[in-house]
Amino acid sequence: MKKMTKPLIVSCAGCCHGGALAEDIATTLVQQGHVDKIAIAAVAAKSPHHIAKIKQGNQLIAIDGCALQCIKHCLKQCGIEDYHYFDIAKRLNALPQTAKQSVLQSELQVTAQICRELAPYLVTANTLATEVENSNIIALFPCAKY
Repeated sequence: MKKMTKPLIVSCAGCCHGGALAEDIATTLVQQGHVDKIAIAAVAAKSPHHIAKIKQGNQLIAIDGCALQCIKHCLKQCGIEDYHYFDIAKRLNALPQTAKQSVLQSELQVTAQICRELAPYLVTANTLATEVENSNIIALFPCAKY
């Protein structure tokens, strides 16, 4: 039987609010064993080892934190175009005004959105659907079912 490989994740590590949230989501997924992480610095430096790892066919998840979209630009410069893309800044801006009254509420809503969208990819790549039905993917949002 062919061993399933974990999706790879590359996320913003910037100091803006969206960058911190992108890094938190990526770190949580790594800690839970759902993904392996590639540093954006390695991609930006066009590290042959890291670029080859991305191009080996693993699913790639990219999370940008702000309007600069550094992740998207770095991947494009390396000729990488096939990935699941999340833009934290756009998602935060798209929230209803009532959700923006609390930073925590905003973060939880965006985290829940991303969790729901990633769940099918993480299930197929790493775990049996029955295991995931009774667990939560992101610990930052433990009370939600995706």
